[in-house]
Amino acid sequence: MIETKHWILEGINQWKQLRGGFNWYTFTPIQIEFEKENMAYGYEFIFILLGFGFRVRYNTDKSLEQFEVWEADLEDMV
Repeated sequence: MIETKHWILEGINQWKQLRGGFNWYTFTPIQIEFEKENMAYGYEFIFILLGFGFRVRYNTDKSLEQFEVWEADLEDMV
């Protein structure tokens, strides 16, 4: 995963499940998804083809401000 102030890039590899000893398997032949997240003020794009893909997320400035408020609230609770 690559993460900067505004961007997150994450690789997806569903084939590694075959060696993991899990009791279920998920395989996505084709997935193209775009999401505008109103609650967290971000945008997300997911692309998967034959079990390999990536997820890209962009957090707006308003999103980053919101995350700072949430972190401050959590610190006050402790």
